[in-house]
Amino acid sequence: MRSLLLLAAVAFQAALASPMGAPLLPETRAALLCGNYSINPDQSLFIKSKRFAQDYPKNHDCSYTFHCTDYAASLLLNCTRFELQGGDCTKDFMHVYDENSVDDRYCGTDGPQNVVTGDNFLGVRFKTNGDSVRKSGFFCKVSGCRCGVAQRSSRIVGGAETEVGEYPWQVGLYTTRLQTPYCGGSLVNNLYVVTAADCVDDGAEFQIILGEHDYTKVSRVYVRTPDQVSIHPGYNAQTKDNNIAVVRLSSPINLNADIPVKPVCLPEPSADFSGRTAVATGWGLMAEGGLESPVLREVELTVLSEADCPAGSSATLCAGEPEGGKGTCNGDFGGPLLVDVGGQYVLAGVTSHGTGCARAGQPGVYTDVSSVLDWMLPIIESDGKSWTDHINNNPWTVAILSKSSGQQVCSGAVINTYNVLTAKDCATGAVADLQVKANAQDLTSEVTRIVNRDVASVSSSGDLAILKLTTPLSLTNWEGIKPACMPAYNPDFTNTPAVQSGYGRLSAGAADSAQLKKVDGAFIWCSGLASNRVCFQPFQEQGFCGADKGGPIVAERDGRQYLAGIALKDNGCTTSSGMLFQEAARVASYYQWVMDSSQDGRFCGL
Repeated sequence: MRSLLLLAAVAFQAALASPMGAPLLPETRAALLCGNYSINPDQSLFIKSKRFAQDYPKNHDCSYTFHCTDYAASLLLNCTRFELQGGDCTKDFMHVYDENSVDDRYCGTDGPQNVVTGDNFLGVRFKTNGDSVRKSGFFCKVSGCRCGVAQRSSRIVGGAETEVGEYPWQVGLYTTRLQTPYCGGSLVNNLYVVTAADCVDDGAEFQIILGEHDYTKVSRVYVRTPDQVSIHPGYNAQTKDNNIAVVRLSSPINLNADIPVKPVCLPEPSADFSGRTAVATGWGLMAEGGLESPVLREVELTVLSEADCPAGSSATLCAGEPEGGKGTCNGDFGGPLLVDVGGQYVLAGVTSHGTGCARAGQPGVYTDVSSVLDWMLPIIESDGKSWTDHINNNPWTVAILSKSSGQQVCSGAVINTYNVLTAKDCATGAVADLQVKANAQDLTSEVTRIVNRDVASVSSSGDLAILKLTTPLSLTNWEGIKPACMPAYNPDFTNTPAVQSGYGRLSAGAADSAQLKKVDGAFIWCSGLASNRVCFQPFQEQGFCGADKGGPIVAERDGRQYLAGIALKDNGCTTSSGMLFQEAARVASYYQWVMDSSQDGRFCGL
């Protein structure tokens, strides 16, 4: 493809272009116009050169400034594509600066990588001269308000009592009867807390308290109840293997507000912290057989190598000192074991168990978070990168399965009572083996009553296929079955916000999800595609993926939801895999064929 011009959705541009405007949606993938922006703690924004991927213009001058809504945080700049005129950076250049120590120019192919500001401000200026040398430009990501930033005034670590709000991800689990924490936990984003499985495996009611320091004093804290508890499937209550759980909060935490609650960072897969100094925190016993601490306390410990860890499991870490005297104890379980990585605290472990408390030769045992990320990330990312959604909000979405294998094949869109529109590649197998599932919130359970239909015949044209059902779908019996409207007058949805829905992967490395999911985005213009295709740009890192193929992409026009696109190519699913946009079939290009091939059903609005 010779060029890409990624344009933000019109509905969002007003918010984006207003100086220091309202906070933006998380992971806004549409690239920003030149201007001033505020950025939230859990957010990433994207900037690109004008006419990115073809020659940028001469005599061009564009500046961006970013302020984090958390005054104590920093900003991170990474450029995944960078090609400017080379030389001494006086002709075409990018100037990156903050109000502290960052002040650098970039040119050639050596762009900004992992540039961290010393404060909550970032400035970026892109300037070109008037000569004839032009290059393809840049595509960069600005990440806001880093996770894992401790809120200290003294910079002293390893004392007994922490500073108030020093570890803003620390949570306490309280029973409804006793107003003292019986376990700890860690906030990892605005909706999820990580704790130990044995803190939540008995089914008893509990509350999650955030922002607590001294539970004997009246202070402003933030209370949530658990909406969902996910315990690691390999958890063993006797051996404490895989002693970890993820708790979804009853409502999100507003990380944009000026409150002492912020998330901790998660480690990289297979991270090795052996020999590193770690910090454990909690309200547990101050000595074996002693009293619980009313204030949050911290202790520095050394992470041991796997050979020195008597627990002996690949899913555990050990931390302590050979002579004993320092460690975690009852009441600390579920709380964090933290390692400072480049000024950000990473959740290396979850306090699990031990023999006594801080005994010589008996280090504490912690669940190794890096070893369970494959299980954890699809859970906590389902509300941050690709959202699960209710079928009643996307009632035209169906799953297409193979009857012989029971495996998900694709997703599809109800266009009338007898017909489902999907991608041609989704209907290449035997017609008799295809099955359509409608009104499905979750394919593995009867959260909603799933309506099954066999396929009588398949017709195809270009990128699309129509599955004709053996028996019609009722549009009156189920709230989760409605047809999307066909775009009759060939409307142009470029720059229009849109929603893709399907039963694909919740993250690039996961299996296809049994739950209905959605991806918010916008249709954008990009050259190099056939006229019957269109580009879809997700507003988050994760786009449609896997069995989302064939699923509907709908856009609102005049109060109706129109079937504007059908998902085709996920292009790697995520921006980290190089995806800048995703490809969809332009349904309006197939309007006449669809109508000629599916007149035996009841359409939208009829």
